[in-house]
Amino acid sequence: MTFFSNTYLLDKFLEKDFLDFDKNESSNWEFKSLAEDFKYSMNDPEFIDFATWVSEKLQTRIFLDKATRFVEIKQLLKKEPVGIKRTKLVNELYLVSYEL
Repeated sequence: MTFFSNTYLLDKFLEKDFLDFDKNESSNWEFKSLAEDFKYSMNDPEFIDFATWVSEKLQTRIFLDKATRFVEIKQLLKKEPVGIKRTKLVNELYLVSYEL
């Protein structure tokens, strides 16, 4: 599970609307359904510090740049046939998703 591909829990926790970039059969609709029943909230007293930290991290230039590139690569992969260019995109997607 990557941070970028499964943000439904964070969206629910931060009381944001879910963003559906990919509505095909391989999208994470099942995970979204589970997140809808998530009971924790940024307004829970024991999570206020965590919610502040997460909100700040999601607004950093590093995160925003990685999130933008993640979405771009996912869009490119929809049309890119198997080959060297696709392999490079998949490798970059992995780095964007998992590299700190």
